[in-house]
Amino acid sequence: MRKRGIILLSIFLICLLGAANLTLADSDSGGSSFWSWLKDFFSGGITGAAVATPTSCGDVTGDLTLTADVSTTQDCFKIKASNIVLDCQGHNIVGNGVIYSYNQRYTGINITGYDNVTVKNCNTYNFSMGIYLSNSNSNTIINNNAIDYVAYGFFLSDTSSKNNLTQNTASSNMINHSKLPFPGVGVGAGFITLDSINNTFISNTANYNDYIGFHVYTSSNNSFISNTASYNKWGFRLSLNHLNNVLENNTANNNIMNENIVSLCYYYPNLIIKTK
Repeated sequence: MRKRGIILLSIFLICLLGAANLTLADSDSGGSSFWSWLKDFFSGGITGAAVATPTSCGDVTGDLTLTADVSTTQDCFKIKASNIVLDCQGHNIVGNGVIYSYNQRYTGINITGYDNVTVKNCNTYNFSMGIYLSNSNSNTIINNNAIDYVAYGFFLSDTSSKNNLTQNTASSNMINHSKLPFPGVGVGAGFITLDSINNTFISNTANYNDYIGFHVYTSSNNSFISNTASYNKWGFRLSLNHLNNVLENNTANNNIMNENIVSLCYYYPNLIIKTK
């Protein structure tokens, strides 16, 4: 009997190894590698993670409408499906104000690797990042607030593209830089695009942030239209390898370092600036 069990276990392991190159697809994620799935499985990413409800944080796998404020000491909402809507209906998502670090990057709403997601009417407070998009495309982020956060209000990274951010506000980030474990990229920015392309920012507001209102960092072909940056250190700042970005009808006023519409750091060509 014991020998039979060993044989069956061996067959299972062989099948497991043979499936390494298979792709598991489902209607939510659009497909992920077998090993990623296996890693998620054993880390609790599939079977162990809490599922979000209208009154609690967790993984969001379908349309979700909040009916109450929520709070957490870690990440709140992790989007785990494409083509869904998260509507907070004006409710608050509250973190514990953990200082940003590589090991503690808690976010109010995290969209990593999913597309066509709509996030609207959410108020995030006291997170490392309010709303974070990584390697995610064609998402709509509309009418949200990121307030009293520790590092970034709205952060797009890792080739995120064709996202639309409209009528969002990032404000009141008064970070204590002495507590930062590393300098960071534009820490204290209201809106930041890092290695991201073809995104559109319309009628957003960044004010009273400790560093930059809108920061474009190694990102190209992004459009900033009718945004306002006030009472930040810099209003609009473009840094390193920025190509073909468009700034049109934006307003920058009462920023500490530069009253002009944009500050350039390592200027690259084809920047288009249109004023009112």
